[in-house]
Amino acid sequence: SDSDNQRVNIVAQPSRVHIRPNAPACGPLRTNCVRGTAASVTHDEILQRLEMVKVEHRDLDHAIGALSAMPVPDQLQLARLKKRKLRLRDEIEWCQDQLIPNIIA
Repeated sequence: SDSDNQRVNIVAQPSRVHIRPNAPACGPLRTNCVRGTAASVTHDEILQRLEMVKVEHRDLDHAIGALSAMPVPDQLQLARLKKRKLRLRDEIEWCQDQLIPNIIA
C-alpha cells in the first residue's frame, strides 16, 4: 500500500517525537522504484548514503522507544516505524555490499 512505501522523517526531542511523511522510498540509490535497478553511483555517494541511512535508522530506534514508552502507544504507527526500520536495515546492508569488492577466491 502507499502508506507502507512512505518515507518518514523522525525528529526526536526529549519530550516529543515528531513523525512527518516525506517522499516515497525507492530503495538505496535507485534510478527508479524497481528493486534491483541500481543507478550508477560513486563510492563516495554510497558512503554518504550509508551514513544518512544509519542516522535515520538510529533516529527511528529512538522514536520507536519513545512511542513504546507512551501510556497508550499507537500500535499502527509503531508497526509502520518498525517496518521502515527493517527496510533501512536492508538498505544499510545493500550499501555495505556495494562497498565491499567482489573478489572471487
